[in-house]
Amino acid sequence: MTDTATAKPVRVFIVHGYTAAPDRHWFPWLKSRMETEHGAIVHVPAMPTPDTPCPMAWHDHLQSQIGTADENTYLIGHSLGCATVLRYAAGLKNGITLGGCILVAGFNAKLPTLPALDSFLAEPASTQAVIKASPKRAVIHSDNDAIVPPQFTADLAAQLGITADIIPGGGHFCGSEGFTELPLVYDYLQRFAKN
Repeated sequence: MTDTATAKPVRVFIVHGYTAAPDRHWFPWLKSRMETEHGAIVHVPAMPTPDTPCPMAWHDHLQSQIGTADENTYLIGHSLGCATVLRYAAGLKNGITLGGCILVAGFNAKLPTLPALDSFLAEPASTQAVIKASPKRAVIHSDNDAIVPPQFTADLAAQLGITADIIPGGGHFCGSEGFTELPLVYDYLQRFAKN
């Protein structure tokens, strides 16, 4: 999968969440499928100290992994990874446009279910800046997420000017809940990269 105008390969960055790791959930499946079927360059960075995350450390680590972002750069966040993706996209310089952002079980506000993350979310990302940096956006959540209340993800989608996709009974889209694959994310990546 390459951008026909520039023939540059698509680069995908999957940002995991709180207490997670690159080899968990549906991340390895998506990485393998995008690399095998589309020749994409896929990174799933191990975010620093995932059990005690620091927002600046996560932002800096993602920045170092991405280097220079462009229209062939696609960011996917899961849970707390979404907050990092949002901050990164909101902080891009004027004139830099991403290929797209896909946010799974994301949020942009302090969660009543996870007060340990309050300091990470002390400064929400500017969703208007994210809209400017990423014209293609998708938000996915379930109707029974016990970790991130679904309304928080629905609110994020509304702030980003889109309607969230709801997967009934999806929980928090964790491997322990049976989510070792997440085809809707793959579908969005294909759609974004083609248009």
